[in-house]
Amino acid sequence: MSEVKNNNTVEEQCALCEFNCPVHTNVRKYVEFISLGKYFEAYQVIREFNPFPSVCALVCPHPCETECRRKDVEEPIAIRDLKRFAIERAEYGKKFDTKAISSKNKKIAIIGAGPSGLTAAYSLAQQGYSITVYDKLNQPGGLLYYAIPKYRLPKEILNKDIEIVKSIGVEIKTGVEIGKDIKFNELKSMGYNAILISAGLSVSRSLKIHGIENSGVLHALQFLQDINSGKSPNLGKKIIVIGGGNVAVDVARSVRRLGIDDVTMACLESRKEMPAWEWEINEAQEEGIKILPSRGPKQILGKDGKVSGYEMVEVKSVFDEQKRFNPSFYEDRISSIEADTIIVAIGQSADLSFLKDSNIKLNERGQILVDKNTLATSESGVFVSGEIAAGPGNAVDAVASGQRVAKIIDAYLKGEDLSKIAVFSRTKIDKLPKDISEKIRKIPRAKMPIELASKRINTFNIFELGFSEKDALVEARRCLSCGAGAVVDSDKCALCLTCVRICPYETPSAIKNTAQVQIEKCQACGLCSTECPAGAISLRGWDADLITNEIKNALADLNSGTSKTLILACSYHVNNWSEYDNINNNTNSKLLWLICTNKLSELEMLKAFENGADKLVIITCPEGECRYNSGGQWIQKKVGRVKKFLNELGIGEDKIAVYPYSKEIKEKWSEIIK
Repeated sequence: MSEVKNNNTVEEQCALCEFNCPVHTNVRKYVEFISLGKYFEAYQVIREFNPFPSVCALVCPHPCETECRRKDVEEPIAIRDLKRFAIERAEYGKKFDTKAISSKNKKIAIIGAGPSGLTAAYSLAQQGYSITVYDKLNQPGGLLYYAIPKYRLPKEILNKDIEIVKSIGVEIKTGVEIGKDIKFNELKSMGYNAILISAGLSVSRSLKIHGIENSGVLHALQFLQDINSGKSPNLGKKIIVIGGGNVAVDVARSVRRLGIDDVTMACLESRKEMPAWEWEINEAQEEGIKILPSRGPKQILGKDGKVSGYEMVEVKSVFDEQKRFNPSFYEDRISSIEADTIIVAIGQSADLSFLKDSNIKLNERGQILVDKNTLATSESGVFVSGEIAAGPGNAVDAVASGQRVAKIIDAYLKGEDLSKIAVFSRTKIDKLPKDISEKIRKIPRAKMPIELASKRINTFNIFELGFSEKDALVEARRCLSCGAGAVVDSDKCALCLTCVRICPYETPSAIKNTAQVQIEKCQACGLCSTECPAGAISLRGWDADLITNEIKNALADLNSGTSKTLILACSYHVNNWSEYDNINNNTNSKLLWLICTNKLSELEMLKAFENGADKLVIITCPEGECRYNSGGQWIQKKVGRVKKFLNELGIGEDKIAVYPYSKEIKEKWSEIIK
């Protein structure tokens, strides 16, 4: 698809990473900030719509990476790992929002202090509503706190995210059970104008098989809650976990960390069909956990009322011809395995006993009847969100659901039509064409350093160690800046074809008396925008006015009466920002990092002199290492033209210089900035 600007309007198209993120985080922007060393700015982008940024940086299944167009070059960007890096480097947890002002004189009660309920609370509090969250457990966070093992999500990290919610005035009342301590029907009489049910799926499903009543049969959520509470149950030596999902993997890996060597997962699905994330399964196997795929439950064997083993039947298929869950078995293929403890991890359901005497209608399966579009229940002013509305999901899905229901409740309290609540509707950029992917420099994906399996099974400490600054910067610069490319103003375009001639990716074309740029092909190198004689091309990811203001402010910071040197440097080669601190500590020089000096126009260079620079130094990528094809030669040409203009003005061409980065140049900074 081409992108053309007419009458100052631009069709917005979304990068696939942002489109595929349930929260629609502006991934491209925060990755760009990371590449520039602007870690707090990256953190602000991450947190814009998500009060659980650090949680998602650790446990999100990163659907953004699944669609990352970099995978068509070699491998997708390590987006989640970069998010974690930015949050840690931004000294996350030390800066919280100021308390929101309750301005709307309306109160909302939320049942459930999990990620969905707390996200809705955060968003509604920001809009001026008075929010009270009730949870029957003693700690907020829901299953994030009680069910996710500490080696995946340390509780101190979760608590920092929860402090974000508390910091703006959300009241969280733990240890208060709706239906017992406060009847559900009493909430409206307490003055609440709306109620949100976000209780989650807090009950483990069981099996209806012989022997399930034996001592030694445990259920996943209660087991994980016990482990997270510091309890060490006596499990014996041989443990079987029934299930193939992420919760089952969490259970098995937690058992392994209790010092038990013989841990087996048995599941209905084949190895390829297992619903757990592939990397989780691989890590579990590295830790010595055995997997028995395509095994269905027959019975639990016991002796004297105590578990002794598990009898299984081989699965023929899990789904029928209509792709519905409908397992079939080879009834004559029976096997068994010894066990001291069996932990059932086959799914969760909601505990809705608190609605017993309410007017909330349930379906035949005991689930809340809910309008999928408005998240409204059968009772006016009562809404649902999270897993209780959409079924099993993950933390980022819960956050997205909390965002959505907050918009709906706000509209309800304003008397608006709930069916017209806006949803994310931007179109997405097409996949990376093969002819473009072949022209992009291949750079290996940074690998998250992790503890060896032999070490990590001895502790519940987090085993993913985090990126170094060097790894994070190199990884962030692999981003293709999808959607940040050229936009043509057809009212200005003279169809001179300059853009067609100079583009290193052969992206622009001439259609219907104007140049057009295919957004899925454009790599945002900026050559066309700086070389267009008519000034008809701009970049979505480059704000010329912002760059000019940064130049103006940087020069204003320098001492008056001294020779002022401005350095505009490509950030693409930097692995350690602190190495350059001494430059900005100099009273007569200022260094500004750019995503690419190639995108500088001649006008932006001249603005430096207009704003008081006595000398302008441009540091480009090392020779042959520009992220864009043929990048270095064009900046040299632009500087050459600026030199000619400076001579005509009587300033002198020696007042501007351009150097490709090298170790020798770095050692001669003091000479360069004189």
